[in-house]
Amino acid sequence: MLAFFATIGLNANIASLRAGGRVVGIFLIVVVGLLVMQNAIGIGMASLLGLDPLMGLLAGSITLSGGHGTGAAWSKLFIERYGFTNATEVAMACATFGLVLGGLIGGPVARYLVKHSHHAERYSG
Repeated sequence: MLAFFATIGLNANIASLRAGGRVVGIFLIVVVGLLVMQNAIGIGMASLLGLDPLMGLLAGSITLSGGHGTGAAWSKLFIERYGFTNATEVAMACATFGLVLGGLIGGPVARYLVKHSHHAERYSG
């Protein structure tokens, strides 16, 4: 299963993006914008609280979009290269927070969107 998920992006190319049309382009722009926003907010909040900006970066898109595995991988680099000794603990805490918050917010938001879409009758049980 790891091999499958690790190779999903290998087939990506510009032709595939063009074939997706405008919707894929808009999606790509929104996703990149949200990733940048997650990092900016994380680094900004860490700076405001007097914490290491690396902690803010770990609390940003590294763990909130990448999850526990990405956080663990990047924390090793932060420990070796920057001497951020508790990077693994911070990464695991932030990734867990992201999963819990995503579940608490994502479920009700999805229910609302399905209920109020013009396709609601298609999804009703």
